[in-house]
Amino acid sequence: MLTRRAWEAVGPDTVPTARGQVPGAPPPGQRARWWAEAERWSRRLDSAVRIPGTERRVGLDGVVGFIPVVGDAAGLALAAIVITRGVLLGARGWTVARMVLVAGIDAIVGLIPLAGGVFDFVFKANERNLRTIERHALDRDRTERESRRVVLVTLAATAVAAFALVALTVTAIAWLVQRYA
Repeated sequence: MLTRRAWEAVGPDTVPTARGQVPGAPPPGQRARWWAEAERWSRRLDSAVRIPGTERRVGLDGVVGFIPVVGDAAGLALAAIVITRGVLLGARGWTVARMVLVAGIDAIVGLIPLAGGVFDFVFKANERNLRTIERHALDRDRTERESRRVVLVTLAATAVAAFALVALTVTAIAWLVQRYA
């Protein structure tokens, strides 16, 4: 839920001029509707229902994630709704890249049978993205810097992991060739 401070930072829907609304500005009340949609979809996807006997909550993304491949693709498509609302609310550049990265990680790890489904219950990508949108509304520059750092570190870690995997594969093949040749 958007805090009062963040709500004020999201700002008014229009900037009044002598002739009325600024051209290109959203119609009155539209920013509030976009935020409400992002919040509603985030809740539906990540925490719609409390698991009986626990404090944990589960949403549609966690449930459909147990359907191999199709469920994760559907979860990624639905996550695009939250990301799109973030863009409409002013998220740009690195912040959008970060939200796409979070949704992508959720979808990729979700492809792992069983563990991916459990990951969906714990990671809650859409709620993370909603918090990122809120932080962006409060402090755009700081959130952009933080997002750039998150994206670049993730890309660097992925590159190192890919290099290590290739090196390990080449070493294993060389060992097998040497041993059995």
